[in-house]
Amino acid sequence: MAFWNRKRSEERTHTTGLASPQGWLNDALGGKPGPSGKRVTTETAMGIPSVWAAVSIISEQIGQLPLKVYRRLDSGDRVEARNHRSWALLHDKPNSSTPADRFWSTIAAHLLLHGNAFLRKHRDAATGVVDEIYILAPDQVTVAYNPETGAKQFVHNPSDSVRPKRIYDETEVLHIFGTSLDGVVGLSVIQTCRGTLGTAVARDEFEGVFYARGATLSGVLQHPNKLSLEAAQNLKDSFALVYGGSGKAHGTPVLEEGLEFVSVGSPLKDLQLVAAQNSTRTDIAVMFKLPPNYLGGSSGDGLTYATVESNQIQFALHAIAPWTNTIAKALSNDPGILPQNVFEAEFTLEAMMRGAANDRADFYQKMIAMGAMTADEVRHLENWPALTAAQKKDLAPAAVPPELPAPAVVNGDAKELLRLPVRAVN
Repeated sequence: MAFWNRKRSEERTHTTGLASPQGWLNDALGGKPGPSGKRVTTETAMGIPSVWAAVSIISEQIGQLPLKVYRRLDSGDRVEARNHRSWALLHDKPNSSTPADRFWSTIAAHLLLHGNAFLRKHRDAATGVVDEIYILAPDQVTVAYNPETGAKQFVHNPSDSVRPKRIYDETEVLHIFGTSLDGVVGLSVIQTCRGTLGTAVARDEFEGVFYARGATLSGVLQHPNKLSLEAAQNLKDSFALVYGGSGKAHGTPVLEEGLEFVSVGSPLKDLQLVAAQNSTRTDIAVMFKLPPNYLGGSSGDGLTYATVESNQIQFALHAIAPWTNTIAKALSNDPGILPQNVFEAEFTLEAMMRGAANDRADFYQKMIAMGAMTADEVRHLENWPALTAAQKKDLAPAAVPPELPAPAVVNGDAKELLRLPVRAVN
């Protein structure tokens, strides 16, 4: 059985170290230089403040969301499966050393940066049931794929010299991936957008050197006499030593022996770096599907209550929901983690999608009035404790749904509209 490496599209008969990778692996991991000439990796990309902010905002938000397990009933309804083993595994603590919030935020960060995430499944020795799941670093995993059978193998090369290289199959590792062109591995946003990120890295380096050289004190030294190469170099070094560096910028030089300084440098405002930085923030926000103002970029208009609320919904729908759905679907389709067609996993996003307090109150009042919800169900959605028996007895009459007309009932040739009382269930 021949497995084919998707990173090279040829049979995998070679090896390469991740500490000193070959050129092809550097390219595959996003290290190929962009138009700016800068080689962009995950580490250099995370050094860009806007990338760090985007990844942390999205991954931390996903880590805060509860991941619940539901049991599908024959009626089509579903109920929380709090007593099933997978509830503790996914909702509480995936393994003995990692709580759920940290685990899923890390998985989200891997998907955001690499486009792929890998979960190693640990099985109970006695029952063979998956009782813990662990994270494998995406940059240490190579995916091998057999196009004839559709099977995958995962070659794990740990970065340390303690753990040996291992090969896993799909019963041992769950592969979660995002946007893909081949349906086998996900695309890395760092690799795909290396041009934009490389420009940001180059701009940061340029600005740092600009300040290190004194920002605006950059130009040509003119001497009335002819200088030897050694004398010219000594003069340049002495001038840089006294007046170079951001701490000595805008100082007043003292020139002797007819020496003149002619400035040829351009201040940052002339280079429009501030505008370019804002444009980069907006581009990075678009890369991660964030509202631009989340990263300090331009949204094209001023912020109002309506735009803030709209941005929150956009954040939930476009930046969060696609990833939570990807993770939950992958878990639900893995028979080792969840019995298929019976149990399913889902992140709860209701708290992110809630409108303003007045809008929620109006919605709840209408739902209670029509008998679709109870007061306790409303309180549960608001994270409030259920009403006590005494509180239910003292509940204001206005909170009790009125009697509603029942639908028309056909009795022989006559239609009679019956008004049947509808009892409120609190």
